[in-house]
Amino acid sequence: MEFRMKHMIAPLLAICALQVTVSAQEEAVLWITTTNEVHFVVIDPYSRRTGRDPRGSKELWVGTSVREIPKANYSFESVGDSPIDDSPHRNDVMHRFTYRFTSPGNDGAYMIDLFGIETGMYRFYLHVEPDDVDKIQRFETEERGLVVKGGLIRYRFEYHGQHGKTVRLSKNIQLTNIREDIAAAHQLSFLGDKKLFDDWNKELDKFERDLGKKDSAKARQELDKFGKEVDKLRKETIKHEDKKIPKPSKFITQDAYQVIREDIDILLNQLPKK
Repeated sequence: MEFRMKHMIAPLLAICALQVTVSAQEEAVLWITTTNEVHFVVIDPYSRRTGRDPRGSKELWVGTSVREIPKANYSFESVGDSPIDDSPHRNDVMHRFTYRFTSPGNDGAYMIDLFGIETGMYRFYLHVEPDDVDKIQRFETEERGLVVKGGLIRYRFEYHGQHGKTVRLSKNIQLTNIREDIAAAHQLSFLGDKKLFDDWNKELDKFERDLGKKDSAKARQELDKFGKEVDKLRKETIKHEDKKIPKPSKFITQDAYQVIREDIDILLNQLPKK
């Protein structure tokens, strides 16, 4: 009898050793709101998509509805007010994404693709509101940028509900994005004449050629040089603004400068310094 009991207890101990403690699931809501220059699609850590994708549509404004993320909803509608303070788009169309998710089960990297449906300056608001802020993290941020009709801007949102873990929203920048921002700024009269627009694109051609040759160090030098030209033009523009005299043929507004300068810095950080 004693021999049988020993052999029965051993398997039970083995089963107990395999048990895994599952972290408690806490709920939160992810809100994303944009102004009416863009539609967007959210891609969750499992590659599921929800939003409105205008690619391939005859009417960019209409687009194609995508609903793959459970408990997520995307809508665009006329609203009486904007969640973004001082937004110029009050009483206008806003695009909204809401998603009730569990943490840590749905923590991870979310990609947010913004598609330009008209040329303009967009505002982008992201907010995570936990049911219990003492258990998981709250997050809120606002971004703004330029977009051309048919353009694409990609953001990456990393969320981890446990306190002390990294939560960040970052913008993915490629050379195409800087070219599109310059084009948008020019079309919106945030940037000087066509000669300036053409000259800046020629400067970026040099950067692109060096990248094509896989000479990242030389490419970095060219992009850094271009950034200094942008800085210099902004300083010259401020002098004219302070004197309250008509704009010269070469100028850049504060809004356009902030967006283009940020994009240059992001791309510079992706290149080796030596």
